[in-house]
Amino acid sequence: MQFNELEFEDKKKLSGYIGGLVSGFIREKHQSFIISFVKSIESDHAELNITSSFADKLINRLTGKRSISNSALQQNFSKPDSINKNKNIDTFVENLIESYGDTFEKSFDSYKISVKKNAKEEKKRIMRAIENGEIDPPCLPIGLRVTFNDIS
Repeated sequence: MQFNELEFEDKKKLSGYIGGLVSGFIREKHQSFIISFVKSIESDHAELNITSSFADKLINRLTGKRSISNSALQQNFSKPDSINKNKNIDTFVENLIESYGDTFEKSFDSYKISVKKNAKEEKKRIMRAIENGEIDPPCLPIGLRVTFNDIS
């Protein structure tokens, strides 16, 4: 069945499903970039021994919002007996923002452009996978095959 032949509600559900997968792809890529950036700061300043709470505050200031999952923070920055435990993390964060804020903004802006292009390809890949039956969207009846006219 062609996408444009679906009922309006099914089109909305399928579009939302595809959009959710693409959004997850973008979020994962952004998160990976941000973690890598903070890890590069950590390698420049090994004495800081960046913990998950330190990374969380730094990321919050770099991005202007919370954009990393707690599990990713714990996985990448959880350190026992941190040297920063009793120090003023906010002061360190502000110093790092002064040193790396502009670099982050420029790098992240460029990275977002590349992720946007990759997201378009990911959307096409998802649509092809739906057409081929590799992905069976839970929002549609089981076994219903949908084709899209505008994948290329």
